[in-house]
Amino acid sequence: MNQRHDHFPEGADFNASLRSRYRVATIWQILFLSALLIAIIALTALLYNVVDGAFGYIAYEYKDDPAEFTSTPVNEPTKDNYSSS
Repeated sequence: MNQRHDHFPEGADFNASLRSRYRVATIWQILFLSALLIAIIALTALLYNVVDGAFGYIAYEYKDDPAEFTSTPVNEPTKDNYSSS
């Protein structure tokens, strides 16, 4: 009445099963490491874009002063400049 049921392979079947499990685990490991690498590259690109956007304006310098091209100083616009007629 008390029969022994083996649920785990033994011997050559065990080694074949183990190799199969390692192969599947290696595939998943490569997949997740690739996803992690892509995420790190994307976040680095995003950080570069933010830093470039923040400090790009500070380093901007005019080749010619804009005040040279207007009769009114640039800091003092008049209402005539904004009229629609």
